Amino acid sequence: MFRSLLAKWKPEAVVVAGFGQLIDTPIIQYPDYGIYNVHPADLRNGYGAGPDPWGDLVTRRAQTMRVSIHQVSEEIDAGSVVGVSPSVNVRLAEGECTDDVRLIGEKTFMPVKAMVEELVRRLCSNWESDCPCTINRMDLESCFSLPEKEALMRPIDPEKRGTLLPLSPLCVRDTV
Repeated sequence: MFRSLLAKWKPEAVVVAGFGQLIDTPIIQYPDYGIYNVHPADLRNGYGAGPDPWGDLVTRRAQTMRVSIHQVSEEIDAGSVVGVSPSVNVRLAEGECTDDVRLIGEKTFMPVKAMVEELVRRLCSNWESDCPCTINRMDLESCFSLPEKEALMRPIDPEKRGTLLPLSPLCVRDTV
């Protein structure tokens, strides 16, 4: 299915998140401007690769984390890291950990919009310059104002569960 969509849409760049499948070399090499994955873990420092990045945070009892954008490779979450978000607080107000991965997931979703917007800006700049090449490095932390960075460092608020990623009534009591 993905191959037929790729052939139909003929994208010049692809950004994936939560894709959950290996992508092979012919697909990786298809778009001139690259394929990028948004991953909720600090891949630059070796944390959270694979399908359970939030489980990694819980296991390590981490206080903060980062979101990474990396180039897609044939190995899951092993492509070159293009950039990472500022630190994101993944603790509750009293400093304790939560094992509610839905809360952690919603908190780590916060910086994604600004990060992807900056990636798309850079890709568009390359396209406008007729420079079909991948983005190798970006200072994504500089895309965030001080108030935005402060918001990322606020503790997780359990009362806000489901406000960033709305839940259906069937799974309100479940965690992801």
